[in-house]
Amino acid sequence: MLSQTAGNVLVSTWLQFEASPPVPAPSDFAYFGFYVCMGAAIVCLVPRDSGAFPRALWLDGALGAAGAATGLAAALSPVLSVASAGCSRSTACRAARSSSRSPRA
Repeated sequence: MLSQTAGNVLVSTWLQFEASPPVPAPSDFAYFGFYVCMGAAIVCLVPRDSGAFPRALWLDGALGAAGAATGLAAALSPVLSVASAGCSRSTACRAARSSSRSPRA
C-alpha cells in the first residue's frame, strides 16, 4: 500500500503538471513495487513442507487456464474487433493521453 501511495503522490505532485511526462515515469516504478512486494509476500507465506504437487493437478490447472482463456477470447473477440477497426495503436495512445489531460487555466 505504501508503494501505491508513493506512486499516487508522485503523479499528483509532480507528473500531473508536466507537459510531456517521462516514460517510464518514476511513479510507474513505485506502482510496480506493489507487485514485487505482493510476490515476495506470497513466496514467504507458502509452506515449505507442502510436498510436490501431483502431475495430474498441474494438468488440471493448465487445462482450466486454457479453457478460461479460450472462453474469454471468444467472448471479447467481437468487442475488440469493433474497437480496433480503423484505429492504430499510436492513434489510440495519443487519444488516451490527450483525453486524460485537463485544460489548465
